[in-house]
Amino acid sequence: MSESRQTTIVGVVVFAGLLLMALLLLNFSKGVSLFKPTYQLNMVTVNVGSMKPGAGVLMAGVQIGTVLNTRLQESNVLVRLRIEQAYRIRTNCTFTIEQAGFLGDQFVSVNPPPLPVEVYWQNGDTVFSEEPFNLQETARSVSAFLRDLQRVTGTVSSNLLTAANLASLSNDIRFTLNHVTNFAAGLTETRSFIESQTQEVARALAELRATGTNISEFSGGLKSLYTMTNALNIVVADVTNILARVDRLVSANEQSLGQAISNLAIVSAQATNLTGDLQRKLDSQAGTVGALLADPLMVAQLRVTMSNATLISTNLEVLTDRLQRDGLWRFLWRPPLPATNPPARPLPTVVKPPKQR
Repeated sequence: MSESRQTTIVGVVVFAGLLLMALLLLNFSKGVSLFKPTYQLNMVTVNVGSMKPGAGVLMAGVQIGTVLNTRLQESNVLVRLRIEQAYRIRTNCTFTIEQAGFLGDQFVSVNPPPLPVEVYWQNGDTVFSEEPFNLQETARSVSAFLRDLQRVTGTVSSNLLTAANLASLSNDIRFTLNHVTNFAAGLTETRSFIESQTQEVARALAELRATGTNISEFSGGLKSLYTMTNALNIVVADVTNILARVDRLVSANEQSLGQAISNLAIVSAQATNLTGDLQRKLDSQAGTVGALLADPLMVAQLRVTMSNATLISTNLEVLTDRLQRDGLWRFLWRPPLPATNPPARPLPTVVKPPKQR
């Protein structure tokens, strides 16, 4: 075999080995394979910290892309991300720059939302990221805080922790302890008093229970009174309705009642005149009636009859007068008698006829 041919074979083998090694490095590295379709997103952030090109883009711990490069743009930093086409990112996902461990590499984290939407970022879209955690800036802030704390501590030590202030504080603590001791003693006395008054408290509770029972019974009595009041209201309403009906009846028959009262007055006058005539004829024994009544027994009977007729006429006059003055309703609904009755008008004496022998 010639030397040139051996050189060509060695060169081809070396080239194939280098190409295979490059493919293996690409396959096992953190980068995205050259043979997978991808799309790009532009992420804008304030500070990228120590993140370098080639850092991973992870979603829920799974790498979905890599960082191509970073470029300063005015006051922000533009980071170009290359995402595998198989992973679609929704528009309400958040982008943050995080760090793997305490001193690990930084990477871009894509956080899925709790309520996903069906709208996705497309190739060339711009997303925004929060500022990453900067350990050096935090250390500087803690160092400044410690210096301020040391200065405040020194001021407190020089101004407050003096002998006079410490003595005053000791007196205040002693005074507070005395008060606490007195308060504890007062609590002990209160507890002893409560324990000694247990029977009194039990008696008071029993009285309270009895009072509650009495209140319940009184409430039942009030309910009964309320029921009786309702019944009385119903009776009053019925009486009112009856009175209204009587008033309507009197109003409807007022003319007839007036005519009847007038007729009673006329009859009373006629009866009075008739009894007067008969009385005169009996006294004079004149005419046919006088002749027929010559018998003493007949005269006595006629006198009794005339006296009774006169009494009836008087009563009719009194009734007519009351009806004309008070009306039928006042006559039917008689008012209650006074405590002391006025002297009654004397009634005519009724003469009894003599007994026949």
